[in-house]
Amino acid sequence: MRRPTCFAHYAIFLTGFGCIVFSDNVVVEARTAASQEVGTIAIGTYASDALYQATVPELKFERNCYMNESGPLHFALFAANGGNYGTLGAQYDFARWKAKGFDVDSIETGPGFISASEGNLELASTSPCAKMGAYAKP
Repeated sequence: MRRPTCFAHYAIFLTGFGCIVFSDNVVVEARTAASQEVGTIAIGTYASDALYQATVPELKFERNCYMNESGPLHFALFAANGGNYGTLGAQYDFARWKAKGFDVDSIETGPGFISASEGNLELASTSPCAKMGAYAKP
């Protein structure tokens, strides 16, 4: 997934596995609560440790701009631990997500849309996210 601009209640929920590259995106969400199923990014919630071990090395997150208007960012990676599911997954705040090696060069900030309230998700030229998203400035 490259360069989409997302403005939604739930940001991104990925269910496909293998060779996932998520880069140069602007993600704005307004989620007030998070869980193993709902967050800024949620991947493989109900999956085995074998699938975790096969998938996680294939994930690449880089150069993204994130913002949650109503609370902290939340990342869930194979997070339904126990029972019939694996034990390797977890839920992360942005700092711990980066510590896992994901989004190390990504930022958490207001993206600087020209007028989101009027549906204009173009980024202002002064936006810290100006080189990301569907309306990236060269």
